Amino acid sequence: MLEKNILTTLAYYQALGNMPLTLTELQKYLVKKEGKNNVPLFEIQKALDFLVNSKIVYVKNGFFYLENNNFYSKRIENIKITQKKWKELVYMAKFLIYIPYIRSVAVTGSLALNNSSTGSDFDIFIETKKDRIWMSRLLVTLTTWILGRKKYKKRRKDRLCFNRFVVENSDLGPTNINQIVNNRVILWRHKQDTKYESIFFFKSNPINILFKNLTEHILDVTGLGLLTEKITGWLQIQKINHNSVKYPKYIFPLQVKVSNIFFYYPRVLEGEEKYKQILKSINQ
Repeated sequence: MLEKNILTTLAYYQALGNMPLTLTELQKYLVKKEGKNNVPLFEIQKALDFLVNSKIVYVKNGFFYLENNNFYSKRIENIKITQKKWKELVYMAKFLIYIPYIRSVAVTGSLALNNSSTGSDFDIFIETKKDRIWMSRLLVTLTTWILGRKKYKKRRKDRLCFNRFVVENSDLGPTNINQIVNNRVILWRHKQDTKYESIFFFKSNPINILFKNLTEHILDVTGLGLLTEKITGWLQIQKINHNSVKYPKYIFPLQVKVSNIFFYYPRVLEGEEKYKQILKSINQ
């Protein structure tokens, strides 16, 4: 079973970004449906030894990969690029923590996986207060656009891409895309006792946080927060429903009262198909 999980994991990350994995990365990202949450390294190493000796899995300088995924040199280059991009992310995204109703800011995608290329954007995962998800998304989008940091088709390098909004403490949605979400790196989080926690880089300014809290209080007390949520939710749903991108049917219909908004880009579907093909070739 463990050998199968390892092969599934290597195939998944090959389809995702031609990404050979180290032993510790295999432990961290291991794709499994059941069993232990944290498989000991020695068990993974033992299974890898069997797979390597059987010439099903290959290894180079501590990076494990399938036969048709010898991207070792590229992975090393991407690791170096990723370290530089973390510094850029701090400059590009710190303003998000001061937007009303934002409860958590995290990064997903290639940066979280330590596999960014030069032209990579920043995939951002946002948690919001309950019943404020649409208003939060609008504020995030507008502020990012005003600051000139929003991603566009022809301008994506080091730009912010908001492909996931969820209400705090809610379900993360479809399991087939949660592998990446589960490996997100939390940059900043609002704690229930009103304190704020910097998990990685983002240090909050107390005065700015005070202004944020005051803004939220005024919006909630006056009822403008709930009214704006309903109006902006309806408007955004109309726009999304007329989007040229065709999403899987199970994503719709969107509703104003929702706890999870995500955007299922065509490249995700392409990655899933590639993943299935790799698994099929392994099992032959």
